[in-house]
Amino acid sequence: MCCKGLKLCLALEFLLLPLCFLETNVQGYSAVSGSNVTLPICDLPNNPSLTLFYNPNKKILEWDSRKPNPNFFKTTFKDRVTLDRENGKLYIYKVQKNDTSTYLLKVVMESRMEKECKIPLEVFARSSGVAWIAAWLVVMIPTILGLLLT
Repeated sequence: MCCKGLKLCLALEFLLLPLCFLETNVQGYSAVSGSNVTLPICDLPNNPSLTLFYNPNKKILEWDSRKPNPNFFKTTFKDRVTLDRENGKLYIYKVQKNDTSTYLLKVVMESRMEKECKIPLEVFARSSGVAWIAAWLVVMIPTILGLLLT
């Protein structure tokens, strides 16, 4: 009986071993289709102007800190995105599979210097059964390992 338990533990360790070699310093974000996701935006300086892109040709929003509200462009994100200027977070509601992208944030500081941040997001299709469990594991195991290893 003891030998079977040891074999099971070893098998589990071998299954999880490749996850130890994942690169954890690149912070990507994952979500399941239909859920909401919070993307932190890089350190915002005082009085910034910023532009968020879905891809290099598709602007989602522009915001100048001298104006009260950001300008949201007419895209598929129009009614699904909120920018929290206080805590520097971007909220995307009801994410869709085609929201998967590396978002680009361009920040223009008071000194007119420009800073770029890339924010990768991967959206997994919602499914049931084994496929859903596999997608959940793909999302959660690297997240948990990243938290434990930092």
